[in-house]
Amino acid sequence: MELIIDYFSDQPVYLIVAVILAIAILFSFIKKLVKLAIVVAAVFVLYIAYLTWTGKDVPVSYEDVSSKVKGKVEEGLQAGKKAGQELIEKSKEKILEEAEKKLDKITSD
Repeated sequence: MELIIDYFSDQPVYLIVAVILAIAILFSFIKKLVKLAIVVAAVFVLYIAYLTWTGKDVPVSYEDVSSKVKGKVEEGLQAGKKAGQELIEKSKEKILEEAEKKLDKITSD
């Protein structure tokens, strides 16, 4: 680390280039954060507009929003578990059928 500091202090041109590069990277990062904030705000406005359009209550507090989100997540998890179980059962049935067919073929020969 000391070597890098000495190098940049001996070569001011490289120091200026490094500072400009660091500023460009920082500016790019801040620009991306601002874009993300704008997208999140737009999604929130669309959510509020949807709730207003459908006549549902617009949540006023953080607890209301978090409880609604948690409820929807739980519903999604339950639906996913149910679909997963159905898929597993169907797969088991198909595997057993295929195994029986192959076993019958082997034993009949």
